[in-house]
Amino acid sequence: RIIQKKKKYICCVHRSTFSFYRSIPDGFTAACLKPEHVDSVLQSWALSSVFPDSRQYITEMIDLFPSVCILDSNGDLASWILQQDSGTIGMLHVVPKYRRTNLGTVTSMLLGHKLCEENYNVFSFVFVDNTASFAFHKKYQVEKVFTVGFVKYRFQSSL
Repeated sequence: RIIQKKKKYICCVHRSTFSFYRSIPDGFTAACLKPEHVDSVLQSWALSSVFPDSRQYITEMIDLFPSVCILDSNGDLASWILQQDSGTIGMLHVVPKYRRTNLGTVTSMLLGHKLCEENYNVFSFVFVDNTASFAFHKKYQVEKVFTVGFVKYRFQSSL
């Protein structure tokens, strides 16, 4: 028996030159995600409970693909984003006490700029019901290209 789980996303292409780049606020520094950040990324990722190998997946994304994180004055994570195995950028997260400080924008723009410099295409998949992400993408003139649906198949033994 096959159990299907469908989730719809919008593919957004970031065609800007990242001229909206904002400087890093005082007291913060930019860095790349490191293996010691896996737990934080895992805890904030909405799909971590869906996949049994989420820890391995996050670890591989941090090891293999470009990422950006913003550290506060104590060296603690304030925000992060990474490129995933599909080539998309995502998993943007801003720690609650730093929300509404533009760290999400700064983090996204830093990674977008970094990827453009390395000649990557910059695009993302956004959950269709993620209104905050849509508002961000609209504000920065990111083009909605198409809607895509993913299906995760779970196979259960009938024995």
